Amino acid sequence: MIPEVSPELRNRLQDLMSELIFDAQEVGFCLAELECEKRSECQLVEKTKQLVRRIRELFELQRELTKTRAKRSGGSNIYA
Repeated sequence: MIPEVSPELRNRLQDLMSELIFDAQEVGFCLAELECEKRSECQLVEKTKQLVRRIRELFELQRELTKTRAKRSGGSNIYA
């Protein structure tokens, strides 16, 4: 069972996660547009891919938590 978290802390965490997700999306867009002959050898490119994968995991977790909260409260779910 997950312990209850104060609404303020939950909102702060959600806001920070959302900002992180948007920042990572921007980095991902930059990576997609990168034109470099040695791209496949670039450590920055590999680290960016890892970051985007982790952010995707966070996004999916945030979506699951939002669905769970919406079911408990009977409210709407903006991520569903």
